[in-house]
Amino acid sequence: MSTDGLAPESDRVRAFWRRYIAYLKTQSVPLAALPWFRRHVEAFIAAHPDDRLQAIEADQVTQYLDALGRDSPLRDWQLIQVVEALRHLFCGIVDARWC
Repeated sequence: MSTDGLAPESDRVRAFWRRYIAYLKTQSVPLAALPWFRRHVEAFIAAHPDDRLQAIEADQVTQYLDALGRDSPLRDWQLIQVVEALRHLFCGIVDARWC
């Protein structure tokens, strides 16, 4: 355990985040937005703890975004940022067949 009470990231997890951030940079995502994109993806992953990213279906993403749009205090631009973070994740990194 780390000093903040959270389990330390594995090498695989660190490599995943490095790859995601590197990909975002190639897509001209502003540097200031990179930590927010990661947080949005982390929130999505936390909402689907029993699912591997490769197994996530489009309807799960749609349901997540619908619920987020209804039940969160996010502003429109923030919700768009969540959509973009997930689009980059599933279409650029996971290469989901439904993208």
